[in-house]
Amino acid sequence: MSIVKVDFRGPLTRYGNNDGSLSEYELPADSVVTVQDMLDKLGVPSHHVGLVAVNGQKAARSTVLKEGYKIILFPVVAGG
Repeated sequence: MSIVKVDFRGPLTRYGNNDGSLSEYELPADSVVTVQDMLDKLGVPSHHVGLVAVNGQKAARSTVLKEGYKIILFPVVAGG
């Protein structure tokens, strides 16, 4: 099975599984096409994600995902 790995950071870890105990998740690559498709499939509200990195590079939500890619999702950060 071809997969992409999704790494959740900070409060986004709750989307890794139901109890928030996993920060990394493997997803079948053929079940998603873009970063936005992946967010939708995992139930991650887009407005909770501040930055997406694909294979270590900042990526747009329209980035097409392929087998073996590693995606890191960083939460929105606020402060003052």
